[in-house]
Amino acid sequence: MQFYIGVWARSKAPIWHYSWKCVPDETKNKIWECILLAFILPPSAKKMVLRSAGQKWREFKSRLTTTYILSYRDQPEVLAYPRAHFSYIEKSHWDIFVVDRMSPEFLVCFQLAL
Repeated sequence: MQFYIGVWARSKAPIWHYSWKCVPDETKNKIWECILLAFILPPSAKKMVLRSAGQKWREFKSRLTTTYILSYRDQPEVLAYPRAHFSYIEKSHWDIFVVDRMSPEFLVCFQLAL
């Protein structure tokens, strides 16, 4: 079930949102509904499922940043489009995400975190 939650979080929640709290409730409800189509869960599990989705979404954004953006920051032609295996990421969302991750503010914060 955890893998399934991650798949829906990555494919439904746009990566350009700053944090999981900024993802609209409508999107989170869609993720919950998709999980309910595959698993029988009580309504009380919604908070746990969405917390897990948020964690997986943040991990995904972190992996995109370290593996596919910062590794190619000197190759703008590579950063122009998301990788083929991330075809569910809209081009406009990818562009916003790359610009954010390449910003001097983000890079300074990223270096401090290392």
